[in-house]
Amino acid sequence: MNPAKTDYMFFVANSKLNGHSFSTTFDEHKLKAVQYRQEDKLRRERDSLQSK
Repeated sequence: MNPAKTDYMFFVANSKLNGHSFSTTFDEHKLKAVQYRQEDKLRRERDSLQSK
């Protein structure tokens, strides 16, 4: 394997479920994680309404 040389230290799935968001600092990572959880909650709520 030949991984890319980057400064990224952290990653979190993106809310569109098609990849990841990368961060260089833990503070940036925490913000992206909060954003992911908020958007994921909305997506799950929307999906549950559509399945009724």
